[in-house]
Amino acid sequence: MSDPDRVMGTAYEAVRPPDHPFVSLPERITYLISPDGLIAKAYDPSSAASLEEHSGQLLEDIKELS
Repeated sequence: MSDPDRVMGTAYEAVRPPDHPFVSLPERITYLISPDGLIAKAYDPSSAASLEEHSGQLLEDIKELS
């Protein structure tokens, strides 16, 4: 997604602070959207020990929402 004005990034709290060395890059966040269109859960992939752990947790949570 292109967000040159940082509107969506700001709305989803994915914008780095102005003094961050990588301010021009968005935060990496995964959102699980419920069937009714609401954010059911937000994940910080960098806090997972591995991509497999992150994807495994996401799949478990998707099953719970189904």
